[in-house]
Amino acid sequence: CFDISGTPTEPIFIYSAKWLLEYHDPATILNNFIYVFQFVNRHGLLCMPANERLVSTLLRVLGMRAKDEYAVHDHLFFVHNCRCLATTRGYENLLTQKEASIEGAIDWYFNEYIKQEFGIHGFSVAMPSLGSTFLEKCKAIGPEIERVLKAFTLFVSEGEIDDSVFPFMTFNDFECIPSILSQKYASPGPLFDAYASPLFSDQSLLSAPIDCETDHEDAYSLFSTTNTSFNDYYEFQQRDLRQLIDVGLLEVMNDGAIKPTFSADLLRKVWNEGTLTPYSLPDFIRQPIDNLVAQKCLKYTDSLLAPAESDYMSYIFNNRRFSNALALRNTYDHASSFIRNPNDGQFVNDYYLLLTAMVSLTLKINDELVRWSRNDISMDLIDWPLTGEKWKGLSRALESGPDLTHILPDQ
Repeated sequence: CFDISGTPTEPIFIYSAKWLLEYHDPATILNNFIYVFQFVNRHGLLCMPANERLVSTLLRVLGMRAKDEYAVHDHLFFVHNCRCLATTRGYENLLTQKEASIEGAIDWYFNEYIKQEFGIHGFSVAMPSLGSTFLEKCKAIGPEIERVLKAFTLFVSEGEIDDSVFPFMTFNDFECIPSILSQKYASPGPLFDAYASPLFSDQSLLSAPIDCETDHEDAYSLFSTTNTSFNDYYEFQQRDLRQLIDVGLLEVMNDGAIKPTFSADLLRKVWNEGTLTPYSLPDFIRQPIDNLVAQKCLKYTDSLLAPAESDYMSYIFNNRRFSNALALRNTYDHASSFIRNPNDGQFVNDYYLLLTAMVSLTLKINDELVRWSRNDISMDLIDWPLTGEKWKGLSRALESGPDLTHILPDQ
């Protein structure tokens, strides 16, 4: 169904047009965004959001930066965001050959599937028609994104979607959309940077012990691959080591070597991916997460979107948080551009960005409803191999953080 070639910095994603054209019912269209296009990872997190912590310190200080800007200089953000945008546009063009569409799949999901599968009434959506100009589509899709988010918020808070209450619902910010699940995300807490930076920052003093002859990306990789001990550090560095040992992120082995603990592995994933999803992890992993929350390294959040995901949506949708936001909803709501051609390339690009956001929100809502209802909904791939051999090697290089697949279950 898909494969990958190229390099981690310049990947080439390859999809099977035969598969995509042969199976194009609404359910498969949406499933393809999960299992083939991988808009979400195995723990339900969107792949698009930027991560400022993954940008090298040198790149952060070079050049001019606007106050409160979104981290568009994150290279992985550029790779994943461009891939998802190109995928949405290419898939839509491919589906026209079968008189199907992404919009039609979203219409089906909110107008029919939620009612049939989960018994929830009140969701509705009116996606732009295929015959509309791209300017008309840009103006039409923004309110529909708000419509489904208002309906979901009302369902979570009241247990139902009351038509008499719906007109009074307001949409304020993506981070305010509640979750059905309790303690859904474990995200950076007040002391996260104080404990995580010494381990994972490329400027950490702990990554440079006395007489160190090899280069390491950070202190975590140094401790993981060498037998570094207390005696390899100056006294002022040892104070930081003791602090990390006291909070359980490092431990001293019998031979004196300093090694990261399992809690440090979890913190590493938060550093690289922005959050953990306790609801998708085995129960025995919850205790280390609880300990990190008690130490204020992490904090639990109960929202539909993880903090990094809500930041990304805000960057695309409005200018509530970021000075460099695209703010596409506000742009088309307030008619802030001169119209020369209603199908201009800028309108095309903006529409597929908004459609990508709509697809992503649909996947997030579905993930919550599936877990809430405890339905075992699976996809039958017939006898097709899901991934090619190249994918298995290179995709690991594209994913940040340690490989915890032996303890973190696949989707």
